[in-house]
Amino acid sequence: MNAQVFLTLAVGLLAPLAVQANEVYQNTLIRMDESAQLFVAGNNYIEQSVDELTGSQYYSKKTFPKFSENAAQVSYIDADLDALTRAILILDAQEVELPHVRYQINYSINTDTEIPELKHDYIEVSRYNLGPARHNDLLQDLDAENVASLDEFGVGPHVSWRFVMAPVMGMQAAVLYAARKEMTDATAQKTMCFALSCLALEAPELPQGQVQVLTPQSIAPAQYRTESPYGGTQPARVLEELWAEFRTDDPLPYSKNNPQFVFVISSNVIGQDSLVLGTGLQTIVLDDAIAKIWLQRWQVADMQSELTQVVILR
Repeated sequence: MNAQVFLTLAVGLLAPLAVQANEVYQNTLIRMDESAQLFVAGNNYIEQSVDELTGSQYYSKKTFPKFSENAAQVSYIDADLDALTRAILILDAQEVELPHVRYQINYSINTDTEIPELKHDYIEVSRYNLGPARHNDLLQDLDAENVASLDEFGVGPHVSWRFVMAPVMGMQAAVLYAARKEMTDATAQKTMCFALSCLALEAPELPQGQVQVLTPQSIAPAQYRTESPYGGTQPARVLEELWAEFRTDDPLPYSKNNPQFVFVISSNVIGQDSLVLGTGLQTIVLDDAIAKIWLQRWQVADMQSELTQVVILR
């Protein structure tokens, strides 16, 4: 059999396999897309226009202090941002600015076991306005004339957003779908941020376990990393540092009712202003000896941050 005949036969045999592989790939895409749409549309969330989320409100000097419109035309300033960090930045760009807030972020990565390059980031990020709680707390100890007006503590709703993101054409976390809803004070009060109400003014405590003080992972400088108007470090930066410690290339099992990672970020909520506290929990750990991993990062104004890890053994 000459080489030409062999090549012709080989192509003829491989062609059906290529068609079959393409069908599997397309069916997987459809299945994952349906799952993504169910995620953003569930629990009374209202779908939002993705194109409007990344307009001038987001690509601005407020979000990215070193932003330049000319530079943005060449390449996206946030092309390398992870999905978590980008989600919190988009939320803040869309919502009214508030001085005292707490974020609760549930995060999972849905990766196809047969085609691992196909993955979706599922992020639910809720922002609670703690301004009224701070105001009421001061009124317990001070006369009303010695306390600033409620407006100065921040007036705005408790909001929650859901995002589905994926790597697309150079963007590490391009937004595929997004949805939003508002929450009442009663709902926010009943919602738990770990062991505390999401409207509590206390700091979440780490559980008992193996404690280790870590040196934060080195992350390449990003354009948005500046001090917030209220001092300290932006919540997005705190979340990014926590995720840098958790990040793993090993796919974790996905469950729509059990996020793989949970984060709570409090900004100017606990004690004095200029304090950002971030706590993260990895709920699923692929280790026979480790059940859960906790991280907590304290940042006060320009002081060196503290990063603590607690490992819970099985």
